[in-house]
Amino acid sequence: MQDLLGILVPSEFRPNTPLAAAVGHASSLVRDAQPASLVLIDTSWRPRAFAVPQAATLSDASGGFGSPADDELAALLYETAIDYGLPATRDAAPLSSGAAAALHALSPRTGIPALLLGVPTASPALLHEFGQALRHSASELGRRIVAVAVGALARDLQAQHGGTDNPAVGRFGEEVLARLGGGSAEQIFEIDGALWIQARPESELGHLTLLLGYTTPDAQVEVLGSEQAPGVFSAVLAFRAPEQLPMIGQGPFADTQHPSPQS
Repeated sequence: MQDLLGILVPSEFRPNTPLAAAVGHASSLVRDAQPASLVLIDTSWRPRAFAVPQAATLSDASGGFGSPADDELAALLYETAIDYGLPATRDAAPLSSGAAAALHALSPRTGIPALLLGVPTASPALLHEFGQALRHSASELGRRIVAVAVGALARDLQAQHGGTDNPAVGRFGEEVLARLGGGSAEQIFEIDGALWIQARPESELGHLTLLLGYTTPDAQVEVLGSEQAPGVFSAVLAFRAPEQLPMIGQGPFADTQHPSPQS
């Protein structure tokens, strides 16, 4: 099962920078994987439940960029989630500018089917199980997919738009990379609670947790690049699944509690 591949990319990156080069590296990994579909886990879409669009095509709000939708995979994923008691809906939403940019940058060819996922605020256990449901659904259909999480690791909007510094953002981002690179993905949620609150993790790291559910917390993680800007810590990461994959509902996140208060 080493062909299971997950990618984390930022929702924005400047051309001709190390981070852009890292996205280019990620694109080559996706091309080599030869996926039948791409699955986009978008941090900018925060529905009340796991949202799986029902549509023939995916397009951005302007209509200037689009891709055929993998509705067969979407339908089976929704059914699988419901069967396993996971809160899921079939909602419609346009591609965000970040998801559209990621799809454009990573797609190994034009016209590849894609599936967009909306990620709610949920416990690590539920996020992990939904990632497992995605893997199970793709396997049932015989689909080779690449799961792509779109977003930063930490984002303090006040610091970002004010152009000021929030030292906690950088410290938090480096902590996450160290734990992922050290093979301790489940320890992300053991990061000091005060640092977690101060750094303002993007979507409470829901996109990353779902990606780890797909590739498992035991995935080999390669840091292709990272960048810190005022209020933002972004990284490009590649996740490759281990040989042994757990069943849905099993894994180290089952008893993990989130350290920060839920709103």
